[in-house]
Amino acid sequence: MKRLSLSLALLATAPLARADVLVVDAAGGGDFTSLRAAVTASADGDTLLIEPGFYLDSQGPIATGDRSLVIAYAGPGQAVVEPLQVLPTTAGKRVVLRNLDLHANDFAGISLQVQGAEVHAEGCSFAGLSGDFVSWGSGNPGIWVGPSTRLVLKDCSTEGGHALPGFDISGYDPTFPAAAIQVNGIASAVAIEIHGGTVQGGFGGNDDGSFLSFSTKGTPGGPGVLMPNGGSIFIAGASVSGGPGGSGSGGGGGAGGPGVSFGQPGVLHHLDAAIAGGAGGADGVGGPTGAAGQAIQQSGGPSTVVAFAGDDRSLGSSAVTPEGGSLQYAYAGVQGDLLGLFLSTASGATLLPGKQGIFSLGAPLVGPVLLGPVTEGDGTLALAFTVPNLGFGPEDALLVNQQAFVKPVGGATLLSSPTAAVFVDDSL
Repeated sequence: MKRLSLSLALLATAPLARADVLVVDAAGGGDFTSLRAAVTASADGDTLLIEPGFYLDSQGPIATGDRSLVIAYAGPGQAVVEPLQVLPTTAGKRVVLRNLDLHANDFAGISLQVQGAEVHAEGCSFAGLSGDFVSWGSGNPGIWVGPSTRLVLKDCSTEGGHALPGFDISGYDPTFPAAAIQVNGIASAVAIEIHGGTVQGGFGGNDDGSFLSFSTKGTPGGPGVLMPNGGSIFIAGASVSGGPGGSGSGGGGGAGGPGVSFGQPGVLHHLDAAIAGGAGGADGVGGPTGAAGQAIQQSGGPSTVVAFAGDDRSLGSSAVTPEGGSLQYAYAGVQGDLLGLFLSTASGATLLPGKQGIFSLGAPLVGPVLLGPVTEGDGTLALAFTVPNLGFGPEDALLVNQQAFVKPVGGATLLSSPTAAVFVDDSL
């Protein structure tokens, strides 16, 4: 692992590689006790390190403004925080999220809104708020994506908000669910990557029968990913499914939602992914069962759909590691794989069809660091590496983007998923 130490040391000396650290600790042991206050006080490029605690303040979504930020949880599991809005007015901003549960609520119904920026989220949860009884509203998307956006999800859970059921005593019809990921506006510059994890459309509303007719229909399930104006999406090793249709009471069950829905021609590349429509809703009094949703719905003309053969290669790393701490790598591929790990402080996005993936690193680029070969029969590889002294002080942090070229026993070189890790001073 000497080569990895040298690579990190080299990246730590690169211009503009380091960023200031703001510690968020609800117990008062850091710079701020609330994430909202830390984001407001942060500068472009800062790292916000969250300690265990309670970070919901019921004040609406937190806007990251015109900043590139890293927001990472240092503890086990996930930190529960308010939803985020990443809506910069300046191009080129990137927000990295690690191990966060962006908790939608009555003050912020969408977990993440992003437009005109890049977001890399790893080990995070997004769930849109379901329909509420006060306004009799429909569900909210887990993630809302606007134009000129790149969204990368790595091992995340994303769910659309569910519909409200109808009630015979009130005469109200059921409402509608939402997509887990909803793209709005011009989508020609929208690119979405989903590496591992799950994406689930919202559940359709059940209808128990209208007060007047007693013959009603459940509403359809929400899409996993809704791209009404096209765009491009890459799915590897993930489960993407539409929500199930709601049950009916004489009028039939609602249709299942589509896994991926294109309203205009788009581009979908997928590798070792489970893309499925939701199940149709049943009918409790003999009406027809709703139709199952389509895996890939193309309603505005044919889209380009490319299915890569073979297995996904998933690479993950520790979210936050101090100097002298143990950096953990977890790889899942195929027995015999040999990895050439590359590292960079910058991101990129280059589709390499022959490598069955998107190369996500920019310049400066260092590597390769050889890892493996994988000896386990299930294709997994777990490595621990002690981070060297990088000359950091308490205010320093280094974000390193990592990805591996993988040489299998037979066949062409492939790409692993990307992963992002933060390195900090040993006092944190």
